[in-house]
Amino acid sequence: MADPTVAPLTPEQRSQALATLPDWTYDPSRRAFHRALRLADFAEAIGLMMRIAVVAEKADHHPEWTNVYNRLEIWLTTHDAGDVSQRDIDLARAIDRFVPAALPIEGSPHAGKAQQIHHPEIITGLAGVDRREERLPFGIL
Repeated sequence: MADPTVAPLTPEQRSQALATLPDWTYDPSRRAFHRALRLADFAEAIGLMMRIAVVAEKADHHPEWTNVYNRLEIWLTTHDAGDVSQRDIDLARAIDRFVPAALPIEGSPHAGKAQQIHHPEIITGLAGVDRREERLPFGIL
């Protein structure tokens, strides 16, 4: 029997899902849910990516993403389905638990959906580290 979480969502199901995921848009060119974020700095961006990576690995469902310094763009799609599926909804909700709603970034190419956030708690394992130092003790990550 086929896995129902891998079946592509219908346009109606996709719209219903996006209504519950207000910080996400649908990117038709990539057939993916999209969220753009701007964090305080590189360490926060990488910290968030690591938290997402752990959840994604456990779910065996991995995001497509880009990171440039403090900017992170995330696309969620189910390649086996050729579009978004329930797996993408589930991963988007997990990501939203890490990163609550935030302020839009001015001039974003994604219709005001990019977000400026600052959540120092994202950087797990860096407590007590002076991030202004020239070299971070990478062993603690």
